[in-house]
Amino acid sequence: MKTTFKLVCSELTDDELQDLTQKICRSIEEETGIEVERPKSVVSPGAKGGIVELINIGDFYCNVASELAVIGIYSVFMMYFQRPSLKDTTVIIDITKPDGTTIKIASRDITLEHIQQLVIPPNDVDNAETANLPDNANEPINN
Repeated sequence: MKTTFKLVCSELTDDELQDLTQKICRSIEEETGIEVERPKSVVSPGAKGGIVELINIGDFYCNVASELAVIGIYSVFMMYFQRPSLKDTTVIIDITKPDGTTIKIASRDITLEHIQQLVIPPNDVDNAETANLPDNANEPINN
């Protein structure tokens, strides 16, 4: 079962958000080996008889089955959201787990504990074993 991620940002145009989503998806695949899926395009008749391609901007899906996957996804998010071009932009990450539970995180406030909720029940995050995490897991990534 797949976890759904939706990036939402009123400060970016649809094209900018689409581009950011594609880059994040590509980086998750390259950095973690996790296969990321994007919603399939839907073709429908346009208002003037043309064809309009409807897509869910900011959406992607992937399996998040281990804490190692969580750390990889967190690292990719941090890599993008700490870039100077996005540092002052708030992107909301709306995550829906396979069981229907939702998590909303603002890019400015993202922590590893937020992302750990993808595989660990929220009330167990504080008690989760973090022995395999690097000492600097919650520190900003400088690019």
